[in-house]
Amino acid sequence: FPVTILKPIGVNKVLDFGCGIGSHSIFFPNSDYLGLEPLDSCVARANSFFKRINTDFLLADHTYLKNIPDSSFDLVIAIGDA
Repeated sequence: FPVTILKPIGVNKVLDFGCGIGSHSIFFPNSDYLGLEPLDSCVARANSFFKRINTDFLLADHTYLKNIPDSSFDLVIAIGDA
């Protein structure tokens, strides 16, 4: 499947849940981007390949979401492969 990422106008804060190695972060260069990923090896690669100002990659699973206040992000991404 080809992947198309829509970039809505006015997206200032992006949460990428299950960000993998962080490759989707490049689609949001002017946004604050938080990538959450439960695999340490992916977080390490994300931080080495895609780390920039306003981009953070954290080792976290679904339990981390309770620490994020409602309506904190303009866009939430959760993309998975079957």
